[in-house]
Amino acid sequence: MIDWSSITITSQPILRDISTDVFKSIVRDKKNPEWNFVHFPCHTQVVERCIKLVTEETAEVYGFQNRDGLIRSTFFSQSIMPEFDQKADFKPFPADYV
Repeated sequence: MIDWSSITITSQPILRDISTDVFKSIVRDKKNPEWNFVHFPCHTQVVERCIKLVTEETAEVYGFQNRDGLIRSTFFSQSIMPEFDQKADFKPFPADYV
């Protein structure tokens, strides 16, 4: 069970600037106002990458197990690739390397 008395409840960011009085007047007058909400991104870049990957893999293979295996193998291959924090960290192969 959640002990609601020990938790600080905050307003949702999108509704934070709208007062309780405004909501009461909307309910009382039964109006459907035009809202101009501030833009909040709903996904991070990581989530967007995952959505893109799952969408692409869905077109590649048929069946849950096949798709799951392909997604897991893609994540694994990406995890073993080196990461470069800065452009200076990247060391290209010499020109005569073939």
